[in-house]
Amino acid sequence: MSRSFDGSGDEISIGNTTEHDNLTDWTIHSWAKLNNLTGDRVIIGNWPTFGLLTFFFDDVASASGRTDVWHVFISGQDRVESATSAAVVDTWQAVNGSYDATTEIQLWIDGVEDANSPTAISETNMGLNNDLVIAALPAGGRVMDGFLSHITWWDVVLSDNEKVALANGVNPIAIRPNNIISLWPLWGNQSPEPDWSGNGNTGTNTGSVKGNDGPPMELMENYL
Repeated sequence: MSRSFDGSGDEISIGNTTEHDNLTDWTIHSWAKLNNLTGDRVIIGNWPTFGLLTFFFDDVASASGRTDVWHVFISGQDRVESATSAAVVDTWQAVNGSYDATTEIQLWIDGVEDANSPTAISETNMGLNNDLVIAALPAGGRVMDGFLSHITWWDVVLSDNEKVALANGVNPIAIRPNNIISLWPLWGNQSPEPDWSGNGNTGTNTGSVKGNDGPPMELMENYL
């Protein structure tokens, strides 16, 4: 199951949350399926334009010039841009970004760390004190054109084996559940979109609809 976003105005607004503020370590995981490789397409972000945190598909990477990449960009200066053509169209991909305030940012795609990961960081405190939005920037634009499912945020850096497990279809609710600070399954059945972490960071849906398919992963019901 998933939500479908049309690339023009669709989004899920989470708002300003306390759980995501001032983190020193985190991992964000999402399943994503792109309809095309045109433009920039946000998975999740909380900067009014760009900078504090944006996890997205980038058709032309601003720093490296590589094309069709997955991109984790934080604090307006630190980033990982994947290898050229790491993002593909019409295929479910498990994309995973992590941040360790003492060392680095990592980017994993389909259970494999990207060749350009990790990168060193200069920012040591992620003060995520702005509204979070799924599938667009909070100020609008760079709207996802495709499908998203099971966006999950932990307050730790997951191990390599755990990242591989996610790509192999293990449901994120089964991996360090006590460290999950948000889990939006994006089933497309409800608005507000539920947050299964228990923290109540539900999302207000604008425009997106229930997707016609979902990623190759275990059902959450197996763990409830």
